[in-house]
Amino acid sequence: MSVYAQLLQHGKIKSKVEKVEKIARMFLGTPMQIVVNEFPYSASNHQGTFWTDHGIDHSRRVIDILDKLVEENSQRLKQPLSVKERFYLYTSAWLHDLGMYVKDPDFTTAVDHRKYHGRVSGRILRRLFELYNSGFKDIPNPWGDNIQELNITIVLCEAHQSYIRLQDIKDMPDNHDTIRISLLAAFLSLADALDITKDRAPEAFYQFFETYLYQPTEMSQFEWIVNLCVEGKEKKLLILVFQINW
Repeated sequence: MSVYAQLLQHGKIKSKVEKVEKIARMFLGTPMQIVVNEFPYSASNHQGTFWTDHGIDHSRRVIDILDKLVEENSQRLKQPLSVKERFYLYTSAWLHDLGMYVKDPDFTTAVDHRKYHGRVSGRILRRLFELYNSGFKDIPNPWGDNIQELNITIVLCEAHQSYIRLQDIKDMPDNHDTIRISLLAAFLSLADALDITKDRAPEAFYQFFETYLYQPTEMSQFEWIVNLCVEGKEKKLLILVFQINW
């Protein structure tokens, strides 16, 4: 049984994760009407440019990669991931890229939006929390009234991006427990980066977008080409693991 499947064996955790998945589908799948009304939704993919898949299938693949990473590295940790830490890790895997599909007035260029989309994801989650508590009860709320659970998830969503230095991230309390944020961010960032395969970036899509829809930026073009060079079933990866005091 996978690490994720084991997590879902916990009744209360399963209910929360199901709500998290619903939020992901609200933005990365077919958006609910409240999402369309409340957020500057960009289904055309990122303000006049285009990037590789950051949708619901990407989130699923990140979760599959996390299963392998967590299982293979659990014995190397001083202390295995707790149930709460696994909950936060997989929650952020579902939600980390929400910001790729919502415009934010603070990031007006496509490149800035791409660079800071994790921060936008956190802003989306906070706004959803506010909407739920102001009466929109049809919005899934996996955090209840626990603002600290929300804050931890927001930090992880932003911390998956490369401009955040892991050594600068502080652990965070959750009631009487300590959540190792930098460790979880390392797992999430690595799993996110390892979802690199031509299956994520079909060449026919790239040629269609480039020809008929958008002029790619240098950054987005590089992102597509890198994925196009990797065969999903045959990729072999050499991962250098540096020992950190986790």
